[in-house]
Amino acid sequence: MLEIRVEHNYKECAERIESLSPRLTQAMREGTARGLRVLDRTAHETIGRRTGKTASTIKREVLLTPDGARGVVFSEDKVAAILEYGSRPHTIRPRPPKKALRFEVDGKTVFAKVVRHPGTRAYRWLQRAGYSSERAIESAYASSVEEVLRS
Repeated sequence: MLEIRVEHNYKECAERIESLSPRLTQAMREGTARGLRVLDRTAHETIGRRTGKTASTIKREVLLTPDGARGVVFSEDKVAAILEYGSRPHTIRPRPPKKALRFEVDGKTVFAKVVRHPGTRAYRWLQRAGYSSERAIESAYASSVEEVLRS
């Protein structure tokens, strides 16, 4: 008689999966952090550096969630928001007690009581950084998780 048996130790399998869970969760968090570092670097490169002040306001945060982690790259700087979303045409007036605005045009100092700013086009520096680093972010995340799965 020919007999073939297939046996599975479900208890052992379940225990291995359960022991993998904390390491996998940690790997997901580390992968998220690695991906954020990639996005952060790209965002700094994308925003440009006239003075570097706006670039210095870019921050990243890994938020722990019940399922793992969520990453955020952001800036709370007003100028960073204007560069991302643009601005509508608006009027600029001097702040009291000042009576005039002072600025330079073609190397000459100009004074004005009111300036009608034409607005600023949206530069979308953070959105572009996200799109251009998407694959690198996914790769950083995947490699962290794969390391645990291979072990």
